[in-house]
Amino acid sequence: MKKSMKKLKKRTTSGKNILVYRKGRTSAAVCNNCGCEMHGIPRLSDAQSGKLAKSHRRPNRKFAGYLCSRCTKEFLRNAARNV
Repeated sequence: MKKSMKKLKKRTTSGKNILVYRKGRTSAAVCNNCGCEMHGIPRLSDAQSGKLAKSHRRPNRKFAGYLCSRCTKEFLRNAARNV
C-alpha cells in the first residue's frame, strides 16, 4: 500500500474500526505517437476490463489501442505514398 492511496475508515459488522485503502482511478489510454488521450477505450483497471467483451475494450480498426485515429490515418497515408 502506498501513502498516496486514499484512506477510508470502515466499521466492520463486529464493531471494529479498520482502515481501508481505496485504489486510484486508472489513467486514460494515450497515443504512442502524439500523446493525446484516445477515445473508445474505457478507463478501467485490468481486472475490470478483462470482464468486458473484446469489442468493448478497444475499437475494431488497425493500430487500435496504440495510435489515435488521426495518427493512424497519417501513418496509413504515408505508407501508401511510400510503396
